[in-house]
Amino acid sequence: MEWVPTEFGRRKPVIGGHDHEGRLLYYALVPIESFGPRVLGMVANHTRCAKAVHGGTTLFKPHICQSTLVVPTSGL
Repeated sequence: MEWVPTEFGRRKPVIGGHDHEGRLLYYALVPIESFGPRVLGMVANHTRCAKAVHGGTTLFKPHICQSTLVVPTSGL
């Protein structure tokens, strides 16, 4: 897999699961700080934020851009 832009429907994001109500969750890179490293997390259209766990702490980051979503490469 690789990280590529998925904005405007150019590529489809990878589904990472479902929430407790059955709505889709997608993989995303979630920043730990504004310009710091990013960790793997989940994002959903209905929450408008991303969620990840780092160092034993759950991070909630609002307004995560869809360009951080993962898509499968054609070679896999």
